[in-house]
Amino acid sequence: MAHTTAGQHRRGHLGRRRAISEMLGVIILLAITMVAAALVYQIFIGKANIAASAPALSIQSATISGSVLTITVQNTGTATVSNFQVTVYNPLGGSMDISPQTPGGLQPSPLAPGQTASGVYTCQDFTPGVQYRVVVTASYNSGTVMASATVMAS
Repeated sequence: MAHTTAGQHRRGHLGRRRAISEMLGVIILLAITMVAAALVYQIFIGKANIAASAPALSIQSATISGSVLTITVQNTGTATVSNFQVTVYNPLGGSMDISPQTPGGLQPSPLAPGQTASGVYTCQDFTPGVQYRVVVTASYNSGTVMASATVMAS
């Protein structure tokens, strides 16, 4: 059996701890910080690009005269929109059957920012003095955009 004297120390694996140098620690922390900064930058740039191409649609005019709906919309956003769909809702919220009289409905399509599109639709169920809700939807590169207006039939 081995005995140790007061002047001798037994050294095992735990007795040989070594810390990393301060310089290596600083370099590792800088690398982690740079990677985190790059990730945050990419996230914000991606959000900014989405916001920069925001779609917006506005109904400039809509009239119902007899059985004819005439509508003009403007692209007030910064993204091109296309594939227009016009829906008319009666006072009870039900959609009405309308037929485009202009080929393809609202034209032109696609619609660049700042441009306007017009269309003429017919419906035999319009009643003078009744308000109808007109909704226009259009698609853009990553979704849809909508505009609506309330129109009194005459």
